[in-house]
Amino acid sequence: MSETTATYTARPSIQFSAELLHWDPVAALMPDSDLTVLLWVVYDDGTADWCPGWWDGQAWRDATSGGQINASVTHWSKPGGPAA
Repeated sequence: MSETTATYTARPSIQFSAELLHWDPVAALMPDSDLTVLLWVVYDDGTADWCPGWWDGQAWRDATSGGQINASVTHWSKPGGPAA
């Protein structure tokens, strides 16, 4: 009879978490000016997507470029992140 030894490398524990986002309609509530939030954007061709941005008091701004968003922002959300 032969002996077999198996060696296993322990992996660090990985923990996953999820945060439920609350989306506020811009028709009902606006974020504070200059607060970066997630935006739900609907484009002229009917497609929709999210992007980070802020309301500057007059227009929605894309946080990636700082430029004005030329589409319809319908909702916004303020995620709390891992510390929430």
